[in-house]
Amino acid sequence: MLKKDQYLNNQYKCSARTVISIIKGKWTLEILSEILNTENAHYTTILKNIPELNPRSLAHNLKKLEHSNIIVKKSQNTNPPQYTYHLTEKGTELRDIFNHMTLWADKFDNVS
Repeated sequence: MLKKDQYLNNQYKCSARTVISIIKGKWTLEILSEILNTENAHYTTILKNIPELNPRSLAHNLKKLEHSNIIVKKSQNTNPPQYTYHLTEKGTELRDIFNHMTLWADKFDNVS
């Protein structure tokens, strides 16, 4: 029997785990949705559009998504500095996954 770390590195692991490891976490889907639906997503705009989200969680999630190469942070040459967040090519590929997840949820939302 494989141990957990051996299983995770095994050729038989579920490929969807890679996607889930990126999008899991509190607020990650909501943040990605904001960036997917906004051409120039500003930190304050994301924070305003997700009222329950606190600034620390937003900053943590943005760094995680940036580290995963899902989004890129671009500096606006302003004083004080402002940043916008954009999807990378890898991040843009998530749009189809989100659409399929939404269709699946809509289909089975009212089914017990």
